[in-house]
Amino acid sequence: SCGIKIPGSVSACGETAMSASWQIPRNCLAWILISQIALILPHVERLPWWVVAAYAMCAVWRVMIYQGRWSFPPKPVKLGLALLCFWGIYRSYGTMIGLEPTVALLLSGFCLKLLEVVEKRDVYFIIFLAYFVATTQFLFTQDFLITLFVYATVLLNTTSLIALHQHSYNQFDVDSLKKAGKIFMQAIPLMALLFVIFPRFDPLWKVPLPSHQAK
Repeated sequence: SCGIKIPGSVSACGETAMSASWQIPRNCLAWILISQIALILPHVERLPWWVVAAYAMCAVWRVMIYQGRWSFPPKPVKLGLALLCFWGIYRSYGTMIGLEPTVALLLSGFCLKLLEVVEKRDVYFIIFLAYFVATTQFLFTQDFLITLFVYATVLLNTTSLIALHQHSYNQFDVDSLKKAGKIFMQAIPLMALLFVIFPRFDPLWKVPLPSHQAK
């Protein structure tokens, strides 16, 4: 079977083994999956169903990799999945230009990135990308409840970042969430100060367009 392979060896599937010198902490992986679910949840009603199914597949595949039951997908498979996402988005929206197809493409890549987390820097990339994904919800609505939900997703993502550095936590633990909550509480005075003294700018997507161009 294709499980975790010894570095430098060749598996039964004919695939050269990747370096297994570093393994993502279990606590960090759990919080990453939780934060990703929270980030994708508000977009579910506007996303094609297969994007949600793709995330579920990638999440299960990532867990099986962690448990040593499955291998990392080879490059042709990852390339094929990426092309399928491009084709699926084009078929679903009829174009690759526009707000909804662009966000769908971003979320698809966000899901597929789970299958490329091999080194610590990959975890940093997916966590920092999650902060960017969280802001995409404001492109569709800026309701107060949605704002609170986005803050919650940022809190969960920050928990993932903290858990990445807690190597002693081999089991799922809420201590990382408590530390993230404490950091958020400490940031509230600075946030309130910046809210009062910082000048108000319109969002980039509200910048006026030239009058002779279509909107």
